[in-house]
Amino acid sequence: MTTVCDECTVGLANDDWSHLDYHHEADEADEVMTRITAMLEILGWLVPVGDADEPGYFDCGVCGEIQCGGGHLWKGLSDDEG
Repeated sequence: MTTVCDECTVGLANDDWSHLDYHHEADEADEVMTRITAMLEILGWLVPVGDADEPGYFDCGVCGEIQCGGGHLWKGLSDDEG
């Protein structure tokens, strides 16, 4: 299971990452998208599981940014292998 922030949940659910342009400067948005793309290549296909009850801070499993409060659980299809 991967705990994901609100911003990345929107991107994963809709396969639309254009909202990054509104939350970051242009160069920063490109850097964030590069990190996200690299992580998604590692994680593979993700499916939503539900809300995570994360007390305090957590690192988003997709963008790597530190978040506070609850996140969203996503399961990789490869999580069932092995």
